[in-house]
Amino acid sequence: MSISKEPLWTVDDLRGYLRRSRRWVYTRLGYASDRPGSIPHLRLAGSRSPRFVPSIIAAWVEQGCPPVNELVLEE
Repeated sequence: MSISKEPLWTVDDLRGYLRRSRRWVYTRLGYASDRPGSIPHLRLAGSRSPRFVPSIIAAWVEQGCPPVNELVLEE
């Protein structure tokens, strides 16, 4: 899957999309990538806050929130 030029989401953007609390998001960010519910994210140099690619999050949700290492992305 090629990543488009869509803007990256912040934790607040993600929690709004998922309708979950900040605590819920940060808890799952701590999950290992092989654990169900782990959230696909990026850590950018110089930033402590994770970022999220909206199209990847949408695919993750559509697939039932599988472990990140099992997420299937279309080309």
